[in-house]
Parts: sequence; C-alpha cells; structure tokens
Amino acid sequence: MIKNLLLSAFATGFVGLASAQTMPAEKIVLIVAPNAVNVSFAVRMTEGAGPLVCDFGEGVKTYDNVGKTKVESIKYTFATPSANERTIEIAADALTTFRVVSSRSINGVVSVNSSVLENLNIDYTSLTAHNKIDVTNCSGLVSLTLTSTGIEEIVLPQSSKFESVQASPTDLGQGTLKKVNLDGVPNLKEIGFVGASIDTLDLTKTPKLETLVCSLPQKPLRGIKGAKNLKFLKTLDVRANALGFDQIPDRYMVEEPIENFRYSSQTTYLVAKSKIKDYTVDLSHLNMAMGIATTKQQSEFIWKYKPNATAKYVVVPADKMTNDKGKFTFDKTLSEDDTLRVYCTMSNPGYPGIGKKNANTVGTYMIKLTDTATGISAAKAEQTGNISVMKTENGCQIYADEQVEARIYDAGGKQVWGGTVPANVDLGRGIFILRTEKGESLKFAR
Repeated sequence: MIKNLLLSAFATGFVGLASAQTMPAEKIVLIVAPNAVNVSFAVRMTEGAGPLVCDFGEGVKTYDNVGKTKVESIKYTFATPSANERTIEIAADALTTFRVVSSRSINGVVSVNSSVLENLNIDYTSLTAHNKIDVTNCSGLVSLTLTSTGIEEIVLPQSSKFESVQASPTDLGQGTLKKVNLDGVPNLKEIGFVGASIDTLDLTKTPKLETLVCSLPQKPLRGIKGAKNLKFLKTLDVRANALGFDQIPDRYMVEEPIENFRYSSQTTYLVAKSKIKDYTVDLSHLNMAMGIATTKQQSEFIWKYKPNATAKYVVVPADKMTNDKGKFTFDKTLSEDDTLRVYCTMSNPGYPGIGKKNANTVGTYMIKLTDTATGISAAKAEQTGNISVMKTENGCQIYADEQVEARIYDAGGKQVWGGTVPANVDLGRGIFILRTEKGESLKFAR
C-alpha cells in the first residue's frame, strides 16, 4: 500500500499539502460539473518556476516537479464529490501552457489571469453550460484553441503577441460561436472557426492573417470586412457561407497550392437595402473581382423578373434594363401591380465553382422594387395648405384651391383613383395617400 502511494506521488510530481502556500492573483479558475469524481489537465511551467499551486476546494496542494521540461498531466480525485458545481483554481503566475482535453468534469472557465501564459488549449470539452471565455487578462497569450467546445463568445486580449484562435461546436454539434473581438490583435495569423454563427467577420485590423477558416457554419457568414486587404493568406476555407465576390479574399500568395484556397458552396446572396432605390439595384461593388485570377475580371449578371406575384420568372429584356458598370435600372412598365420582383444570378471568372455543387454562379434573393416617388412610403402624413379631404358616406370629398391632377394610393402603394381635384371620389375603407402632380401629399383614413 505504501509502495503504491509513493509511486502515485512520483507520477504526479511529488504532490503535497501546502498549508503555508497561498494562491497568487494570477490564476485560472475553472468550473467543475456536478458529481465529478476527478479532474485532469496538463501544464508547462516557466524556466526556474517553483511548485505549481492548486486549490481543488479540499485544501491547497503543490506539485513540485511537474511541467518543468515538458507538458505534463495532473489528475486529482476528489475526496468528496459534490452534487453541485464547484470551482477549482490553478496558479498561473508561472504557467506557459495549460491544456484540458476530452474532459467530462470541466464545463466552464470563470477567469484566466496570467501575464506569462502563452498557450491555452481547452479542446473536446463541452463548455455549453458556461459558453463565454474572457482572456483579456492574458497579455502574453499567443494561441487559444477551443475545438469541439461549443463556446459562443470569445473575448480576446488587446495584444500584439496574440497569433491564433480556433473554435468549433461540440462533437454532438451543440453550441456555436456567435461573437468574437478581433480589433485588438494586429498580428493575428490564424483563424479557425468551424460551425460558427457569425453574420459579419471584421478583419480590418488583422492584415497579417495567413490562415482564414470560417466554414460549414450553422448560420452563414454574410460579410468579411477587410477581405480584400488580406494579402498574406496561405490558406482560405470559407465554404458554405453566403458571400459575394466582394467579400471573399483574393489569392495573392500564388506560390501556395491552389487547393488551399476554398470558397465553394456559397448560398443565396443578400443585397443590402442601401443598394436598392426605386427601380435601381446597385451591384457595382460586385462588377469586377480578382479571386484566383491574377487581375480583376468582369462579372456577368443575368436578371429575371415577375410582372406580378403569381407569374413565373422570365429573363429581363435587354431594352427594359440599363447597366452602368454594375448599377442596374429597370423599366417600371415591367410591373403589372406597381411592384417589380427581380433576382439575378452572377458569375465571375476569378471565382469558378463558387456556387452549390460547384456551380459557377450564385443567386440573389428576390428583390422587390417600387417607385417611392409615387408610392405610399414617401408620403407625408400632415395636411398641406392647398388641399384637404372630407370623408363622405361612399368615399371622400377632395377640396383644392385650384384645379390640379391627383392620384390616390392605398396602403400597399397601389393606385386606386386618378383625376382632377377638387373632386368627389368613391372609396372603400382603409388608409390612403392623396398625391398631386405638384408634389403635395396627404395621408387620410376612411
């Protein structure tokens, strides 16, 4: 029995009780799941470091010879397992590497505070119960891996030393990264996000990036700010997102294998509302793109439309649309109900195989175009000084200081009457807009 105890102590670095030892301010605090029998992790210490101090909630313990020359494991068995969550503390004032791998006991990170920690690796360990990790107090951190953890939010330090971050859902597909700050790590070289749910990735302040992986998401990525400024990328994988030519980095490092540059299976592209006005859709930002080519290439756009809500899509006739370097204006006569429904498929030689099943095209969502100059959305609610409306039994009486042509639109923007006012107009119940040819407008209800 004594022999076994001695062997156990040797294997764990001569563990001992240290009643005189106190936990330093720089430490790692972890959450242990209910009913956990033991915990294990691995460490590497700084050169010349003293004993590693740990507090497992059952007295402070020290490990004299662990992690001095290589990464070594520590396993602690609780004397009394708890039916509730508990926390443990590991001194981090002399830790350069801390690892947790395939643990069912650890389910959260309360805090990480260390000026010397370089590598923090928590992998194949579910953190969905406590899905945020904050490493802002790790000024020397270089690498953070959270593979198969289901972490949802990462708060990185403001540090020029930080170079690599990775995260992905658990092996069961639980949890998805939703938020990460990348504005304070100017020397970041590697991003590895799989199965994330990030709408826009801001890389404007990480121009030295060499590896960008943000693929197979739970929610597709729709934008990468600063994508075209990533001129040192050696590896790209943004498969299965919803990115256009303007949001996918170009291949500047032409000496790298082209198979390391992956962007296929992009889903439906969302045209921003700011790019749509009246019967014009501005896609000039997609008009030219480089991709895997060596120079910018001309994009091709094929537009289709429906004249009404129930019609089938047909190609827009060439004489019913103008193209000014990717800025498309459609003839409003294409519409039969004051709303023109259009979408386009687009391709660019610099991005072959960009679509689903390696198709060379991606498509937009349906875009509804209306004339805001005459529709209800542009009208003012207040009465003008020259016209007024009085409700009648069957409609309304329109008064005007002088004769003028006018139109009335319903709440959907559809014209329901036109003529010269003053006039007596038959109308049903609802909200209406009266607009004169002089630009006067009045919203009224009946």
